[in-house]
Amino acid sequence: MIRVLHIITGLSVGGAETMLAKLIGAMNKDHFGNEVVSLTDFGPIAECMRDTGINVSALHIPRLAGISGLVGKIRSTRADIVQTWMYHADLLGGIVARMLTDRPVIWNIRNNELPGGAGSLPTRFTMRACALLSDCVPTRIVTNSNMAKDVHVREGYRDTKFRIIPNGFDTRRFSPDSEQRASIRKQLDISDNDFLVGFFARLDPVKNHTGFIDSCASILTEVPQLRILMCGRGVDEKNVPLLRQLEAAGLRSHAILLGEQPDMPRYYAAIDTLCLASKSEAFPNVVGEAMACGIPCVVTDVGDCRDVVGKAGLVVPAENEIALGAALKALAAMPVVQRQAMGRFGRERIVSVYSLDQIVRQYERLYYSVVNT
Repeated sequence: MIRVLHIITGLSVGGAETMLAKLIGAMNKDHFGNEVVSLTDFGPIAECMRDTGINVSALHIPRLAGISGLVGKIRSTRADIVQTWMYHADLLGGIVARMLTDRPVIWNIRNNELPGGAGSLPTRFTMRACALLSDCVPTRIVTNSNMAKDVHVREGYRDTKFRIIPNGFDTRRFSPDSEQRASIRKQLDISDNDFLVGFFARLDPVKNHTGFIDSCASILTEVPQLRILMCGRGVDEKNVPLLRQLEAAGLRSHAILLGEQPDMPRYYAAIDTLCLASKSEAFPNVVGEAMACGIPCVVTDVGDCRDVVGKAGLVVPAENEIALGAALKALAAMPVVQRQAMGRFGRERIVSVYSLDQIVRQYERLYYSVVNT
């Protein structure tokens, strides 16, 4: 059995954390043993991992005991592979693992835009340090998009270390469901004639909630049947600034804010289209999940979104509210049968190219290759 120690910066709900949980939950347990260490605290994803029998611990760094805890964990685990996730874990976990063991170290990079701004200076420094060490610390570097690789190679990461493994999706859990669609729309008081747009993202400037709201406001007169369903951490009725923004845009009565939801397939089933307005992404999970549920998408041209979506939706330039609004308007005006055809194409694409089983096999092959080299 190959033992893999995963070191990740934290276990809140996010793309990297979700992918790690899906990966270790679906790997062949007869051939792979996985353990997870969070450099910071436990989060909702930790519970999901424990439910599948994974041992999860938290080091609460920057407490001094956290560093010694990481040293002790790497020594005691005697893992065959150390897999780190995100910049801070790549740097700290990678250096400690390389100092203590000769076992393979695999970094995992999940974003395609470099950190910027005063608040991101520590992360920027960490990324630059990783670039300088990329020749000697990691055996391989995994990223989930071609653009992410290109961006980091330009910053000095060693080109030959990269392996691109996209996000994978559980196409059994995320699938079209007409009964859930009817149930949730009834629960939310959404009629069959309403055009319900899903915007599923945590509250973060890069997700561009403001741009999404402005885009919807720009088409409200022409699409009076527009309704908005917003889910994600910080996106709820307690968020007064967001409520005021919706009110100012004339959308308050059109919007439903549900916050973070544990059972998202139910809400994908209810919407008519998913909108991604992000300023930056690598390979956003929400797009693949929506496509797996047979939902057409309107997305900004960030990361690998254009290649992933293909004919399953519309792609517009990032930070262009007029173009985003026009695309939403076009989907609203489209005959239902045409939208359904888009959705079917998207579902078929996820099943054939991005199913979780296929992506897990790619990770397993990578792990076999570095252990047997």
